[in-house]
Amino acid sequence: MKEENAALCRALSSLTGISVSPIYPDSPEQFYEEACAARFCRQCPYQQKNEFNTHLYGLSEAYRWDGHFIYYCPKAMVFVAAAILDSSGSLGGGMIAGPIVMGDIQDITCYTEYPYSRSTIEQLPRMTTLQVRQLALLLSAAASSLHHGSFEQKRSYDQQQFLNAIYDMRSKYMDEREHYDYILSAENQLCELIKKQDRAGSQDLLNRLLGHIFFYHAGNISDIKARTLELIVIISRSVISSGADVGDIFRYSAAYMQEIDHCDSVDQLSRWLSAVIEQFIAVSFDYADIRHSDIVFKTMDYIRSNCLRRITLEEGMVISNEPGYYEAGKFGIRHENLVLVRTGETTDYGQFMYLEPLTMAPFDRDAIDVSLLTEAELAQLNSYHRLVYDTVAPLLPAEEQAWLAAAAAPLHR
Repeated sequence: MKEENAALCRALSSLTGISVSPIYPDSPEQFYEEACAARFCRQCPYQQKNEFNTHLYGLSEAYRWDGHFIYYCPKAMVFVAAAILDSSGSLGGGMIAGPIVMGDIQDITCYTEYPYSRSTIEQLPRMTTLQVRQLALLLSAAASSLHHGSFEQKRSYDQQQFLNAIYDMRSKYMDEREHYDYILSAENQLCELIKKQDRAGSQDLLNRLLGHIFFYHAGNISDIKARTLELIVIISRSVISSGADVGDIFRYSAAYMQEIDHCDSVDQLSRWLSAVIEQFIAVSFDYADIRHSDIVFKTMDYIRSNCLRRITLEEGMVISNEPGYYEAGKFGIRHENLVLVRTGETTDYGQFMYLEPLTMAPFDRDAIDVSLLTEAELAQLNSYHRLVYDTVAPLLPAEEQAWLAAAAAPLHR
């Protein structure tokens, strides 16, 4: 499969003019060797870049979302990932296309932060949103030629299947109940360490748990598998409660439930579980910033595409009018009203609109400094309070009418 994938990537690069590279979850060295040496990412001046983890995130999302995924790197370059399934239906590898400039080049963080890179960035492929989507479909179609069967049929367990697998494994392996106090205590510790972003502490605790499992059960493979299942469940719950994506964790865990049966020796199980722990650590710590950047840039792109058109106020619209003042860490004041847009008079300057108050409640007089108001503002405020009283007072009993009369009384300098 790897040779065919590399050949497809070269063909797609030649056809599209975009760098397309093969990628495999367990082979970062191979990714760096086979990725185009001239690609911009090799020269990217961003000091905290981790190109492999960025694209492993994209590949994981492609596997999760039916084969392909469009995402941003932390510096707003666009990439496309397409997933390839192995014979068991797990994520076997994939292909990554990019970087691509989508939209305004001024929005590329590298372009604004590193002026000396601008000439290189300007040479990168430029595509519209539609073209990027079409590229994603092209990559997905190419990757599907390397699948072992249908993507939908071969994808690993969904959440319900994963839960069923847990129950099945419990009945198969979990006859002993000892050491649950230790296990529960470790789960609480792990959750706190992940919340604190303590990668070293988390790795140390997981290593100690692994040692406890192996030494206590003295090489008994069935008992070790039982405790290993507990450890996977502990890690899963901890990373989910600390903010990891539930779908990712269920998917990874489902694959692990299938894989554990194929471990026939303590050495094999030890190597496999170490890789499992590394995967969970990556999900908890390495992918978080990449996912955050991807969401931020996608939100920005949506705003540019949908919210920067000319906005007009039209008859019947309801909007809020909320002047306010805030001082960080101290206090805030805000007067808020809902208002209805109405059609006003037409003059030589065109059609005018006005705002009709919908909120009928007096403003807090303690929050108003009359000395700061102009005469027009004071008159407008008193007019509003008269409207409030005239509208609401007839609906109130005498006692509440008296309170409203005081609250809506005219303000004077």
